[in-house]
Amino acid sequence: MKKRFSISSFAYLNCTQFLGVLNDNLFKILIVFLLIGIYGTAEASSVLAKVGATFVLPFLLFSQTSGILADKVSKKKITVGVKWLELFIAIVGVFVFFYQLAWAAYVMLFLMATQSAIFGPAKYGIVPELVEKDQIAKANGSLTASMYLACIIGTFLASFLTDMTDKHLTFAVLFCVLVAVVGLLSSFKIQPTPKIGTEKKLNTFPLKELYQTLKESTKRPFLITAIVSSSFFLFVAAFIQLNIIPFAIQRLNLDETKGGYLFLFSAIGIASGSFLAGKLSKRGKFTISYFGALGMALSFILTALFSSHLIAVIVILILMGVFGGLFVVPMDTFIQTQSPENMRGQVIATNSFLSFLGVLVASFLLFILEPFGPYASSLGFFVVGILIFCMSFLILRADIEDILYYASRLKFLFKKNKPEHTLFEIPKLLIIPNFSKKLFWKAIFTFKNVHPCLSFENFGIRGFLLRLIGIRFTKHEKYDMKGFLKRIVKKQTSLLFFQDQWEKTALDDIISQLDIPKSDVLLLKEEDNRFVPTPYFET
Repeated sequence: MKKRFSISSFAYLNCTQFLGVLNDNLFKILIVFLLIGIYGTAEASSVLAKVGATFVLPFLLFSQTSGILADKVSKKKITVGVKWLELFIAIVGVFVFFYQLAWAAYVMLFLMATQSAIFGPAKYGIVPELVEKDQIAKANGSLTASMYLACIIGTFLASFLTDMTDKHLTFAVLFCVLVAVVGLLSSFKIQPTPKIGTEKKLNTFPLKELYQTLKESTKRPFLITAIVSSSFFLFVAAFIQLNIIPFAIQRLNLDETKGGYLFLFSAIGIASGSFLAGKLSKRGKFTISYFGALGMALSFILTALFSSHLIAVIVILILMGVFGGLFVVPMDTFIQTQSPENMRGQVIATNSFLSFLGVLVASFLLFILEPFGPYASSLGFFVVGILIFCMSFLILRADIEDILYYASRLKFLFKKNKPEHTLFEIPKLLIIPNFSKKLFWKAIFTFKNVHPCLSFENFGIRGFLLRLIGIRFTKHEKYDMKGFLKRIVKKQTSLLFFQDQWEKTALDDIISQLDIPKSDVLLLKEEDNRFVPTPYFET
C-alpha cells in the first residue's frame, strides 16, 4: 500500500521548484545584462540569441537521460543533488561577474540550465509519490501556477536589483546565492521517496531513447496525445515571450522595456488558469484542455485583430494565459497518472525534450515571419492561433463523448421546447462488418473507443497520425476474435469496432457466445444513418 505523505512535503517541493525557477530567470537575465555591458547595446540581439540557445541546449541534450536517472534513483536525492549544484554555480557566478568573464558566463548559464534539466523529470515524477491520485491535478495546477509566478518575480528582480545596485551586477548576483541556499534547505524537508527501478541504462544518445519512449507511449490510449499537446504548449508560451516585444514596438508604439511587461499579463493569466484547472480537473480529463485550446486560439486571433488597442491587448493577453493554464494542466496530469510507473521519468523527460524543441521552433517561426516587416508580429499571433485551432482536433478525440455532450447541452440551452434527454442510448458494442472509410472518419470524431480490427497492419505517416488521436489498428485472425471482443467489452463503455472479410454468420456465432445482452450489440452498414458525426444532437 502506498504511503500517504504529508501535505507539507509537497509544499516544500513546490517551494524548492519556485526558488529554482526564480533563480534560473534571475541568473539568465543578469548574464544578459553582463554580456550587453561587455559587448555594447549594438550586440544586444546577438547576445539574446546566444543566451537563449545556451539555455535551451541542456534540456535537449540531457532531458531523456535525466528521465532514466529519475527512474533509477530516488527523486528526493536527485532534488537535493541539483540544489547543491545550483548553489555551487551561483557562488562561482559571483567571481564570473566580478571579473566580467564572458566565456565563463556562458559556461555557468549552461550548467544552471543543466541542473534544471535534471530536476525536471524528478520534479514532476515525484508528485504522484507525494500526493494521492485524486489530488494530482490540484498539485499540478499549484506547481504550474508557482512556476509562472517565479518567472514573473525573477524577471522583475533582475531589473530591480540592477537598478538598486546601480548596475553593480556582482552585488545583484549575490541574491542568487541566497535563493540557492534557501532552495537547498527547502529540498531537505521533502519526504524521502523510494526509487522505482528500471533496467534501462543511461544513454547519452537522447534520440534513441526518445524514439523508444514514444513507441512505448503509443501502447497507452491517448498518452502520446497528451505528450505532444503538452509540448506544443511550451512552443506557444515561448512564442508569446519572443513575439511580445516586437509586437509592442511594431503595433503598440511602445519601447522594448514596456513591451517586456506585457508578457507579465500573459504569465499572470497562465498562473490563474493553472490554479483554476487544478480545481476543475480531478482526473486529468481532456475536456477542459479542449475548451482551453479553443479559447487560446480565439485569443491569439483577437490579439492580431486588435493589435493597435493597448487596453484590449492587455485583457486578451490575460485571457490567453488563463486558457493556456486550462489547456496544459490536464495534459500534465494525464501524463503523470497514465504513464507506466517504471518509466514515468522517461515519459516526462521525453515531454521535456519535445517542449524545449518547441522553444527552438518558436524562434524559427519568428525568423520566417521577419520579411513581413511591421506586420510580422501580428501575423505571427494569427498563424499560431490557427495552429492551436488545428491542435484542438487532436485533443477532441480524447474526450469526444463528453465534449459532444456538453456541446449538446449548449445547443438546447436557449430552446423553448427542450427535449428531456439529449443523449440517446448507445449499445455497448457497435460493429461495422465491412471496413468503410466513410463510417470510419465519422466514428473517430464521434466515439472515444474505436477499434479498427483489420487483416493488415497500418504503418507510415497515416498510421502515426491515427495513433496520435488514440487509434490503434489490430491485426486479427479468426481464432482470437472471440477473446478480443471479450477484452474490449469488459471496459464497460460503448465501443465502435471495425473489421473486414468476416461473414455475418461467423460474427453472429461469436457474439452469441459473449456474456452481454443482444440489445447491447448493433451491427452497422455503410448506408446506416443511425449514428452521425454528432449523435448527441437530437433533431
